[in-house]
Amino acid sequence: MNCSECGETMQWRCTNTNTGVAKYKCPICGNVQTGEDEYKVPVKAPARLPKHYYLKNGRYIVRRWVKGEHKYIGSYANEETARKVVDKMVECDWDKARIPEVYAELNIERVHGTWCCV
Repeated sequence: MNCSECGETMQWRCTNTNTGVAKYKCPICGNVQTGEDEYKVPVKAPARLPKHYYLKNGRYIVRRWVKGEHKYIGSYANEETARKVVDKMVECDWDKARIPEVYAELNIERVHGTWCCV
């Protein structure tokens, strides 16, 4: 954008995020002009997966490091099942001996090589 008084290139000063109107000022003569600006609304970063499970090769893996020991719980077909298992494992303090109880409580069975809620 050029200044309407002296023809110098204008410098951007600010943009109103509601209206998209930008304010420009000439560095030579100090003239202030407004104009339309293509203001882009900031895009939020995608939500991160919750703790203790992640997606790998189309399955959700539940695991956790507890006091230097790797606790692998299992792989699950969908995120909902993995989230339920994580919640129950947090309740029982990640005791691997209680995995069968957790599966029975959540009605989880092995189907085609993975654990699913039935």
